[in-house]
Amino acid sequence: MYQFSLEYFSALFLDCIRRSEKSAELEQRLANIMKFASYNIFNNVARGIYGEHKITYSFMITTSIMRNAEVISSEP
Repeated sequence: MYQFSLEYFSALFLDCIRRSEKSAELEQRLANIMKFASYNIFNNVARGIYGEHKITYSFMITTSIMRNAEVISSEP
C-alpha cells in the first residue's frame, strides 16, 4: 500500500512555488506554478511506485488534468 503524507505533498508544493518560473502577472504566475507542480509532483510520486502501477497513475493524472481543463467530460 502506498502512503504519501500531507507533509510530503506540502513540502513538494512549496518547492514547486520556489522553483517555478516567476512572472509579474498573477494569471501567468499561477499557470507556471500549476504546470511545474503537475510535472514535479508526478515525477516524484512515479519514482516511488511499482512499474506496473505507473501506467494507471499516469492515466489517472492525465484524465484529471484534462477534466479540470474541460478538454474531456466526466459525463458518459
